[in-house]
Amino acid sequence: MVNNAAGVPSMISLVIQDLRFDDKFYDIECEHDSSVEDLKCLITLESQVEVEKQELFFSQQLLQRDAAKLNELSINHGDMINMGVTQLNTQEQDLLSAFFAGTGGSGKRPRFSQQQLTNQMIHNAQKMRVRQETSKLQEMFLTDPHFKTRLQNSDADLF
Repeated sequence: MVNNAAGVPSMISLVIQDLRFDDKFYDIECEHDSSVEDLKCLITLESQVEVEKQELFFSQQLLQRDAAKLNELSINHGDMINMGVTQLNTQEQDLLSAFFAGTGGSGKRPRFSQQQLTNQMIHNAQKMRVRQETSKLQEMFLTDPHFKTRLQNSDADLF
């Protein structure tokens, strides 16, 4: 890390996690006063993901303003930025949502191994799917009288 004359870091190193893959990280060095758009350009060099398709997240917040400066956003040396890609399929969107539901919002490099992080993402996605299925079954039970009858006929012990 290089400091300027005032002792403030001028160059910082960030860890970029590519959320499309289980264990893909990029180490990016940039000026602390770089813009989000500058960072996206550097990420493109490493990831081959076009700037306009990148969605960057820091502390569970989407970095929406490309002109915003990293130092203004309190992004500092060693912080982790999560990168999603705008054209995700439904399963990938579920995993992305589940990941951010379980991070706690620190934006820092996790203190988990990559396997633990992957397992947590899968676990969160499975919990979300169970909740969705439970909601569907509950709705069917309350709104479809034939469903309730079929359920009673299939397992009388439930009632």
